[in-house]
Amino acid sequence: LLSRRFGPLFVTQFLGAFNDNLFKTAMLFLIVFHIMAGDEVASATLVTAATGLFVLPFVLFSGLAGDIAEDTVCAEMVRVAVDTYGGLDGAINNAGVMDALFPDEPIDYVNQKDRVMARIDEAGDAYWDRVIRVNVYGTFYSLRHEIRQMIAQNRGGAIVNVASVAGIRGFGGTVPYVASKHAVQGMTKTAAIDCAAYGIRVNSVGMATTITPMFERAFEIISQRRADGYVDTGLGLYKSMSLLQFSDQTKRGSTAAEQVAIMLFLLSQEASNITGSTYNTDGGFTIF
Repeated sequence: LLSRRFGPLFVTQFLGAFNDNLFKTAMLFLIVFHIMAGDEVASATLVTAATGLFVLPFVLFSGLAGDIAEDTVCAEMVRVAVDTYGGLDGAINNAGVMDALFPDEPIDYVNQKDRVMARIDEAGDAYWDRVIRVNVYGTFYSLRHEIRQMIAQNRGGAIVNVASVAGIRGFGGTVPYVASKHAVQGMTKTAAIDCAAYGIRVNSVGMATTITPMFERAFEIISQRRADGYVDTGLGLYKSMSLLQFSDQTKRGSTAAEQVAIMLFLLSQEASNITGSTYNTDGGFTIF
């Protein structure tokens, strides 16, 4: 839903202020655009998030252009949210990349090998640095400023970090992504311990295949890599489908709407006894 409409490489963080009953009030969100370089600013429109649990209007919004891997951007993100909406009660840290390509950059594997997925001994510095900066530094900086604000408000809060099944097990040829998502899982658990006494809950979701432009681009890179003559052991993608994906006649992955439904649940008071947990929104990928 969120990623499908906007694209996961542009819309990255969602911050909200809401009253005690999530289901009876509109949540207000601030959107931070992850722009890797240049002056490009993405656009967004008013949407309604409909899930199997409830219909929630998203009242948008203030936008902030910047790089989520910069601490000053994350600080400003929280400041604008507080100034606009009067506080910060919920946050979804969704920023993430799988490679070092620009979001709208055409894929040209032959000339981009140092910036895309590769076996660990062939992984380029640019590839490692960018994925780690966005996925690890971006999550850390976001958490730091979100939690500072929530503690100062003295009214609790809830945070959801978007991790991955790559933070639970290994995948071949994606070393910075796997390392970064393990880091997100670790930060989630640590933040939950640090923040429990302040009434702040911190959880994560562990997605498997989710149909987004980032996922589609990843498989285009793999296809071009094979066409270039790359041969691996076959172990890296030996298992690539979840139970539900394998059992589906069309072999579809999950939708962004299915993922967001769980994120919103974890932000809500319905999840008031859940913290430090990872919800494996992976279609059964990690159980076999």
